[in-house]
Amino acid sequence: MMGVGVNPSAVLAAVGLNVSAGFTWKHVCADVSDINECFEYPCENGLCKNTRGSYECVCLEGWIGKHCEIDVNECNYGNICGSRGTCENTPGSFRCTCPAGLTGKHCDSDVEECMWNPNPCEPNGKCVETFGSYECVCNPGWTGEDCISDIDECVSSRDLCFNDGTCVNTIGSYTCRCTERWTGPKCREAVDLCKKLNCVNGLCVAKEGVFEVDCKCYTGWSGEQCTIDKDECQETKDLCSNNGVCADPKGNYTCTCHAGYTGRNCEKDVNECANADCINGYCTDLVNGYKCDCYAGFTGANCSTKLGPCSYGSCDCGQGSCVSDGKAPLCVCPPGITGLHCEIGSFVLRPFANIVINVCKNINLYPDQLVQRAAGIAVSKLVHM
Repeated sequence: MMGVGVNPSAVLAAVGLNVSAGFTWKHVCADVSDINECFEYPCENGLCKNTRGSYECVCLEGWIGKHCEIDVNECNYGNICGSRGTCENTPGSFRCTCPAGLTGKHCDSDVEECMWNPNPCEPNGKCVETFGSYECVCNPGWTGEDCISDIDECVSSRDLCFNDGTCVNTIGSYTCRCTERWTGPKCREAVDLCKKLNCVNGLCVAKEGVFEVDCKCYTGWSGEQCTIDKDECQETKDLCSNNGVCADPKGNYTCTCHAGYTGRNCEKDVNECANADCINGYCTDLVNGYKCDCYAGFTGANCSTKLGPCSYGSCDCGQGSCVSDGKAPLCVCPPGITGLHCEIGSFVLRPFANIVINVCKNINLYPDQLVQRAAGIAVSKLVHM
């Protein structure tokens, strides 16, 4: 039943009902019996949903109960803040307090510490991400969580410096102080004194008994580092033998030899016989030349000419001519001359009245030598002398 002073149309409109024309209040009131409880805001932490004859509260997250009046304690529901976070209940919600290295509502996000500026491990190490934290991989010579502690290598390690070298600690490293004979980072390399001396035109040699070196200069050079050119032509008299001409180029000397001599100092006689051709004889070396001594029966500059019987000089025919039968020389005298060497008067032989034949002295002829004919001259049988 409607209360006094209440407009029925307004009430119906308030609950979402529109009274159509043609209805009487009697009929309308008979159909509208539900009350909208949501007008009373019964849901404390939720939304009210009207239902026929009642209502329903749809609670916000974090609330339960008929009227959403009970706070849900989310901290009681497992590891809502992860295994390392701390949960704190709040009205209708919760709050996670995360440890260093983790973030997020549930402490489930890793903090990338290596992206921080400045980098937590620099400048003495390298940063490596881990879940919820980071690690520093330190450079040699450094240690500690953030690589800020210097390692004294001279204490932590032995025999860092060799050959009696002394270890000296430095920030992040160490050095070796070497003795005079050694060098290098660990005193393992022998000191090269020759490198410091620099013998330009000579050899570096060690002095006996001391840790010192000296320069042994090449021929033609002098001075502490062998940089002074010697004038060998002035220092040494007759350096070039056999009247050779001496010249002094830088760091050296040369000899220009006269014909027939060779060698660095013109001390060697050129052996022309090495290239001579004494065909039928032997060679005798001369200064700037040679001569051939011929074997018997040969003559000429190279002993290449064979001598005939008349060539030996044993048959002096005077005014006559020497002829040969290939084995022995003979004198053929002109008219009026006779003798073995055409040295005396003549006698006439018949029938050859115009020619006198004589036999050379000291020439052995064959007893049975036959008459020869040569150039129209008849030679009688000769008598063995």
